[in-house]
Amino acid sequence: MSEEVVNVLKEQLEQQRDQLELQRKELDEQKAYNEHQMKAWMETLRQISSQAVSTAPVSNVLVLPFARFDSTTELWTDYWERFSTFMSASSVPNDKVAHVFLTNQSPVVYKMLQDIAAQQADPRRLMI
Repeated sequence: MSEEVVNVLKEQLEQQRDQLELQRKELDEQKAYNEHQMKAWMETLRQISSQAVSTAPVSNVLVLPFARFDSTTELWTDYWERFSTFMSASSVPNDKVAHVFLTNQSPVVYKMLQDIAAQQADPRRLMI
């Protein structure tokens, strides 16, 4: 191989390394963002659980499905506001809001929340 070809190949290799490094950084940033979102979800669920007070037992509550959270299309705060409005409009008792929230999330989100809950100092199950 000529020296020119070797230099071109080295340059291409260096560009690929740079691209990989950039992709690693982007993945790290996405992971950090997702972890931040998960912590926000857990805090919201904790707040719901601590505020859950039912004045009368409710049975057979029918709640229509609510869209799953998708971080690629909506901010968490906007989603939570829409979800809260939906819960209010559907007259869902406070002690059922967390359950409705969890049943309307994707299996991946549910599993992540379950794993985070299990890692807490006081491990908990998501569905009590």
